[in-house]
Amino acid sequence: RFRHSRQQGSTTLFMQFSNISEGSSLPKYLRLSITPATQGSPRKMQLQTCVRKFRRRRIQTNEQSKRTTYDDALVDLHAQVHFGSAEYFHYFNDPTEFGKNYDRILYELIVSDSLMEIDPEGRRRVKGKNTLMPSLSDQKTAQQCDLVCQLDVIDFSQNSDWICSDYSGEDIVEKQKSFGKNSKLPGAEIFQSLSMLPGAEIFQSLVMPKTPMEMNLGDLRLFSNLFLSGQKLATGLRLVLWTIPVPEISVLLLDWSSMGKGGRISPLALPVLENLLRGNFSIAQKLVFSQMIVSGQANEGSSSFIIGERNEKALQELEKSTDVDGCRNTALLYGALHCRDMHRKLNKMGYQLIGEEKWRTAWAVNLDGDIEISSSSDETNSKSRINRSVVGIVAVSFYLLVSGVDWIATLQDIEVDASLGHGYGSLVTALAYLLRHVALYFSLAKFIIQWDIGLFGGDNSFR
Repeated sequence: RFRHSRQQGSTTLFMQFSNISEGSSLPKYLRLSITPATQGSPRKMQLQTCVRKFRRRRIQTNEQSKRTTYDDALVDLHAQVHFGSAEYFHYFNDPTEFGKNYDRILYELIVSDSLMEIDPEGRRRVKGKNTLMPSLSDQKTAQQCDLVCQLDVIDFSQNSDWICSDYSGEDIVEKQKSFGKNSKLPGAEIFQSLSMLPGAEIFQSLVMPKTPMEMNLGDLRLFSNLFLSGQKLATGLRLVLWTIPVPEISVLLLDWSSMGKGGRISPLALPVLENLLRGNFSIAQKLVFSQMIVSGQANEGSSSFIIGERNEKALQELEKSTDVDGCRNTALLYGALHCRDMHRKLNKMGYQLIGEEKWRTAWAVNLDGDIEISSSSDETNSKSRINRSVVGIVAVSFYLLVSGVDWIATLQDIEVDASLGHGYGSLVTALAYLLRHVALYFSLAKFIIQWDIGLFGGDNSFR
């Protein structure tokens, strides 16, 4: 498609491309890459983020000389995660490897205006190198997963070309206040407050899917809905399933069947179980954390404030940089979960995807823990696969046995309390059973099922 703009003596032709057709899937900006064991090297899982290049081309024709010139604006969209290895983040501080490629770097950062320098044109820059620090919760997460925080490494104040293209902390607070007021749902403010309480997600799991991809209830489909809405049918069946043995597995299968995109058992499920059995809890936690992050990109979030509106803010700053400041090489550093929506919006602004994508490793995990690999022969690898299968079968069998015994014991306790007239005792026993298995569901949902169909598929989201 083309758009014309006529100025004195010349005509400008804006070339508008659309790499993404309406309704088609967007490319992934996060993937998990598993490398097999080789001689002296164990299996490894790498969480990788993508860099894609876009170009907006304007064709200018002088009406007198009939000479045609091209005015290109280039944008590199760097997907980021907020935790990673120090090497992953130091790349952005390197002026020769990264900084020299761009005349403007726009980044995502929610921070108070008191920590920023704001120029007359409204551009926001971090005041100094030691101005920012991660929250205590982020520091704890990084420490538990043996990673570092983005804010501990990247210097966002390294030069004037680095500009924050995000909302300020004050703006975020105002937006959150207006959310409840503008909602048409009765009691929206109360519901929003309750949803922020510790453990709220566990209780919500009783009636609605709570998976890393945060499914939209309006998209639920089950057995062609059987003349009922997908949400009502799935919720009713869900409540029934919590009363049977091993309910968390049945509910997970219900979620899988109603998500409308398919799915499969995650290749990380067995490595997580293996490392838990070996006592490598930090490795298991890091694997679960990796899959949760990647699964989150199944929700594009274009209509939400946390993704959609903040992306609009970033692209407004991009437009100002290219059309007002004349920048022709811009880097957009944004969270990976923002990038699929950002990709779509860049297309609508006339930017065309060009060149080859690049993948950078944010962190790597040794799937075999401390086990040494002395040979890469087919026989050794075959034995390793058999051993892992045995571990999986034993672990699943033991889990089902314990869960079944728990269900029988719970029924017996309820029956005893009921026969003695202890109604409250029966209720407490039933609630305790529900709480245990809802917590198990919430934990298993993070790594057993691959919620994003492309996560380990053939669309470059897994290799």
